Amino acid sequence: MTLNAPSLADDRFWSPYLEPNERLLWADRPPFPFHLTIENLLAGGFVFAFMSVWVFLVLGWIAATVYETGKLPIVGYLFGAIALAVILAGVLAPLQQWRTRYAVTDRRVLIRRGALATEIMTIPISSEAPLTLRDGRRGSVIFDYPRVGRGVKAAGFIGIRHPRDVHDMIRRVQGNT
Repeated sequence: MTLNAPSLADDRFWSPYLEPNERLLWADRPPFPFHLTIENLLAGGFVFAFMSVWVFLVLGWIAATVYETGKLPIVGYLFGAIALAVILAGVLAPLQQWRTRYAVTDRRVLIRRGALATEIMTIPISSEAPLTLRDGRRGSVIFDYPRVGRGVKAAGFIGIRHPRDVHDMIRRVQGNT
């Protein structure tokens, strides 16, 4: 399988982030974050049933407390805050993945992500930089890069199409550095 050259839309999107004489070799984004498989449906059904029992138990207890005392117990506020956090996490995680974009140039790797704010991560491609391939239908290419004063951090292209081809392309770029 050979990778397609970046499209004109990719060139336009990444051009503000490229340095002079830097060439865009590949650009893509993870597939849409919602994947309906039988495993996801079964796991989701179990979690929904489990959470429903607890929601009704806690809401019943809170309603009984309010009926008896006329005041909402502190646990009610805590439960509401946790429920709101779970709902927001369920919305923001797919939104962040949907806004994520990846690119490989002849000098570095670029990762753009962020649900509300945008973060551009730049990882220089050097010949000694470790590169890990997680092959599969939705594979990943993981980069380990040094951080100033904090050891090593891992980042990468998660859930991409044709991970082996992207990995091989980055290896070729590493051989040219």
